Amino acid sequence: MRSDFIAALLFTTSFGPLIAQNTVGLITNEASVSQDGFTLFYPSEQHTAYLIDNCGRSVHRWDDAAHVPSQSFYLMENGDLVRCGKANGIGNPAFLRGGAGEFVDRRDWNGDLIWRYTYDSPTHLMHHDVAMMPNGNVLIVAWELKTLEEAAALGLDTVGFEPGAVWPDHVIEVVPSGIDEGTIVWEWHAWDHLVQDRDPELPGYGVIAEHPERIDINHHPMSDEDWIHVNSIDYNAELDQILLTTPFFNEIWIIDHSTTTAEAATSAGGNSGRGGDLLYRWGSPDAYGRGDESDRTLFFPHHARWMGPGLLPDDPDRGNIIVFNNQAGVGFSSVDLLTPPWDGTSYTIEGGSAFGPSEAYRRITSDGTLLLNSGRISSAQKLRNGNTLICSGRQGYFVEVDPSDEVVWEYIVPVIGDVPIAQGTTIAGPDVFMALKYPTDHPFLGLQDFPTDMYVELDPDTTFCGSLTVGLNQGPDWTSTSIHPNPTASFVTIPCKPGSSIRISDLFGRVVRTERATSDLHRVDLRGSEAGTYVVQVDDGKAQRIVIEK
Repeated sequence: MRSDFIAALLFTTSFGPLIAQNTVGLITNEASVSQDGFTLFYPSEQHTAYLIDNCGRSVHRWDDAAHVPSQSFYLMENGDLVRCGKANGIGNPAFLRGGAGEFVDRRDWNGDLIWRYTYDSPTHLMHHDVAMMPNGNVLIVAWELKTLEEAAALGLDTVGFEPGAVWPDHVIEVVPSGIDEGTIVWEWHAWDHLVQDRDPELPGYGVIAEHPERIDINHHPMSDEDWIHVNSIDYNAELDQILLTTPFFNEIWIIDHSTTTAEAATSAGGNSGRGGDLLYRWGSPDAYGRGDESDRTLFFPHHARWMGPGLLPDDPDRGNIIVFNNQAGVGFSSVDLLTPPWDGTSYTIEGGSAFGPSEAYRRITSDGTLLLNSGRISSAQKLRNGNTLICSGRQGYFVEVDPSDEVVWEYIVPVIGDVPIAQGTTIAGPDVFMALKYPTDHPFLGLQDFPTDMYVELDPDTTFCGSLTVGLNQGPDWTSTSIHPNPTASFVTIPCKPGSSIRISDLFGRVVRTERATSDLHRVDLRGSEAGTYVVQVDDGKAQRIVIEK
C-alpha cells in the first residue's frame, strides 16, 4: 500500500460496529473518549470471572467449577484475583439470604489458590463484600446471629416481628497467614451501638433524634432478621475510616477504624474520640428521627465508594462519595455523587438537623439513551479520564458516560448459567453484582500480551475495533503530510501544541504508547515498536494512521 495513501486515511473517533445493532457483548465504543482499559466482571451464581478489553474481547478468565461468587471481586496490582465466594449448593442454613458467602480467597493469574479465609458458622457468616487494605489485611462484612430474646433485652419491639432472630452486621479485620488461615485483629459490631426509645429500664434508652450516632433497633421497616444488610465496604487509608452501605436503612455509614477493638465497642477512643459510633450517615434522615420519608435521598443503595484512588490529583471529585441509588424513582436507578461535610476533624451536623448535604451535587440517571434500572445489586466507578463506569446489575449492563453524561462505551454480559449467548440474541440479565475497569498501565495488565481473537459471546461482532471507518480529516492543520516520515522505521515528527497529549493505538484500539508533547514539532521514538499500522491521536481528538516498517 502506498504510504501517501495510508497517511491520508484518518479514522473517526467513534469505533462503532459496521453491522446491525448488537444485542450482547460490545454495543458502543467511542474510542477517543472512553477510558481505555480492562473491565472485570463475575456473573452471579456462575463459575467464571471475565476480563475484557474496550473492544469487548475476552483477554483473560478465571474458572472455578466448585464455587460461585458471593458478590464482590477485585484485581490486585500483581494480577491476583480476590473474591468473596461460596461452594455450589444451598449454603449456611442459619443465614439464607442474598449475598450470603462462605470465604474470601485470593488466586493468582493462573487461578491457583494462594490464600483462603473461611468465616462461616451457625452464629456468623460473611457476606457481600470485602476491602483490601494497604497493609495486606482484609476487612470483611459479616452477619452475627442474635436471638429474639437477646434483641428484646436491648429494646426491640417484638410485637408483630415474625422472625425468630436478628442478624446485625459486624466488620472484622483479618491478617492472612498460610494458605487457609488468618487472624482477626480488629472488630466492629453494630450491636454495640444501638438506641431505643421504648423502655427506660433497658440499655440504650434515649430520644432517637438526639442520637444520630446510634442505630435505632426498631428501625426495621422490612421486619426482617437481616435488618441492616450491609452490602458494601470501602476503606479510606488517609482518614483511617470505613464506609458501609445499608439498603434497608437507605443509608451510607462511616465509622472510625483507628480504634482498638475494645474502643470500637464504646463511644470513646480513636482519632474521632467517638469509638465505634457512627461518624456520618446519609440518605435517610428518618432512620434517626430527623426527617420523614419525603427527606430520603437514597433508596436501597449499593456500592458506596470514596472517589480518589486511581484518579488524577486535580480531579474535582477526589474525596467525595459515589453510590448507586437503585430505586431512585419508579422504574429507574441513578448514580449519585455527594460531598460529605468533613471539616478535617469531624463530619459536621447542626443542631437538630440531618447530616448534609441536602442532595447529591451530581446525579447520573436514565434519559433517552441511558437506561439504568436495577432494583438491587449494581455499582459505579469514577475513572481516571473523568468518565464514570456504571454496572446496572439486574440488566447485566455496563455503561461508561463522560462528564456530560453522554454514553461512550456499553457492554451487555453475554452469558447465562455459564452458557455463552450468540450475538443477535436478546436476553434479560444476567445478574452482575459489580464491574470494575482497570487502566492499560495497570502494573500487571500493562505488561501482558493478550489474545485478540477471543470473545465471551458466540458469533461475536469482530468488526468493532478491527474494521475502522475512514474519512478525510476536517482539521485545518492536520494534513496527510503532517506526520513525517510515514511510513517509518525509527522516529516520527508530530506537529502539535507543546503540552498536548499524544496517544498511539493499534488497530484494535489498544493504547501502545502515550506521551506529552515538548515542542510544536514533537519527535516520537518508535524504534522499539512492532511493525504494523497504528493510529496517532492528539488531545484535540484528531487522528491519523501511521505505518511502522521493520
